[in-house]
Amino acid sequence: VGCEQVGEKVRVTLSTGATVEGDLLVGSDGIKSRVRDVFDPTRREPVWSGYTCVAGMAYCVPDDIADVGYKVWVGSRKYFVSVDVGGGRIQWYAFMNIPPGAFTIDKADTLEWLKSEQFGDWAEPVKFLLDNSPMDEVEQRDLYDRAPDLQWSKGRICLLGDAAHPMMPNLGQGGGMAIEDALVLGQEITKLNEDRDPNGIPRKRLPLALQKYNQNRVLRAAAVQGLSRVSSAFLFQYQPPLDIDWSFPPKLRNTGPRSFITRACQGFLQNVAFPLQFEFLFSFPGEINPEVFAEGLAGDFGTPQAAETQPSRARGGPSKIGAPERELIAGDTPLRDWFRRYW
Repeated sequence: VGCEQVGEKVRVTLSTGATVEGDLLVGSDGIKSRVRDVFDPTRREPVWSGYTCVAGMAYCVPDDIADVGYKVWVGSRKYFVSVDVGGGRIQWYAFMNIPPGAFTIDKADTLEWLKSEQFGDWAEPVKFLLDNSPMDEVEQRDLYDRAPDLQWSKGRICLLGDAAHPMMPNLGQGGGMAIEDALVLGQEITKLNEDRDPNGIPRKRLPLALQKYNQNRVLRAAAVQGLSRVSSAFLFQYQPPLDIDWSFPPKLRNTGPRSFITRACQGFLQNVAFPLQFEFLFSFPGEINPEVFAEGLAGDFGTPQAAETQPSRARGGPSKIGAPERELIAGDTPLRDWFRRYW
């Protein structure tokens, strides 16, 4: 429930009233972090994103799973996302413009409400996922984030993950950013004792390690926070692009200003902005020690098998193994060659 720095120690007070001391404190306690109070005593409340999210797990394998593992269906003030998470499971998220605290549907009725009231006239794949989802694995939560903060460390206390940089889930980067935080924090602490000093000097330099961790991570995390928020705002304002109905007589469809903007930006977003954005998101700028990754045993990553679910077996499972549309920039691939290959 509280923490303070006492000399070269950090003292933490638990909810039981007991106190614990240590060399440092890493606050990875989420968007409503109590450790964060050390940096921001005014305790700014998180900002509502404009969405509530209903998430669930579908036990099925779509027919095009080998070609498309991530899908987004967009409508006016709502959208639906599905992600292949392996093992015959598809994680899905339904984002809707419902004010915080206003979602009053009972959990037992949520799936039926989604199918009848929200996505009943949407594409068949959306309804297919909802039909193959167990009711007890559906959860709802209102979505919040916070503007980027530049200070994550103070003395022997630092923040990590959502406590430091809560972000919208649109780009799927919240967990990834926390993993990057932990990696860089561990690297900076490890550097303190590279000379194997036996006199405890590295402990005295812990605040410096936390400062360097803060400096190395803050700009990248802030950029990802911003991209996630922009992505959310873009989808929130989405309208179908300007189009032509070629039936006789021909006429324009979706003629509103936002539809015109969508059409004008469509090529740039799909062919330039989105690929470069994901290039940044999925490329780690620091050093990665291969020892932090577990090595798979022989057979762990062999021939992909069809998921063991009734819907997948009925279809015979994936008909072929998926191939990436493009590869990330490798260290030995000149940027010029990469652009020539894909544009």
